[in-house]
Amino acid sequence: MNHIYFGLMCEGPTDRAAIPHFVDKALCHLRAFDEVNTSFEWNIDEKAGKSSNAEVIDAVNNGYYDILLVHRDGANDPDNIYENLMGSFPNSVPIIPVRELEAWMIVDHEAFLRATQTYVDDLSEIPANQAETTHDPKKVFKTNIEKCLGKKPNPRDGEVEVWYSKIAEEVNFEIVQNVPWFNHFINDLRNGLTNLGWPFA
Repeated sequence: MNHIYFGLMCEGPTDRAAIPHFVDKALCHLRAFDEVNTSFEWNIDEKAGKSSNAEVIDAVNNGYYDILLVHRDGANDPDNIYENLMGSFPNSVPIIPVRELEAWMIVDHEAFLRATQTYVDDLSEIPANQAETTHDPKKVFKTNIEKCLGKKPNPRDGEVEVWYSKIAEEVNFEIVQNVPWFNHFINDLRNGLTNLGWPFA
């Protein structure tokens, strides 16, 4: 049995709920591990706010990961993770940023319908090439899910992250692959796995 250990530094439970589904989609697209018996394990470090460069470096030095994903949201956040971090570990743990998570989900409005098993005809439909420049993708996501449910999800009982997980699972890869930052993510994952010597079919 082969194992690959993913680390995830994220900002909250919705990241934890959704991001693994997008990793699965990317791996299926890359057709990685088709020829080997591979299992996947996650080590998730959840904290409020963005992870600083120092915290990411500490996670690499003290955690056991094959690949470390770091969620840094917000279009105005500088790409220090590329400039300062990825170059810090050229022969060690690949560090892969996750950016604009909600933008990855709002491009497929039918994913909301499939996940909630409802039909609503006035959900926002955001083209993939405009998702990252849409004002407040989180608000679009929130509005769509509230329309489908007919109410606001209750954050106190974990309902919000449940819907993040279900909708992320339902997002059509053929649609989300056209979102620029998701394409970056796929390429980073491919490069990281290649550097680690993992096979592709």
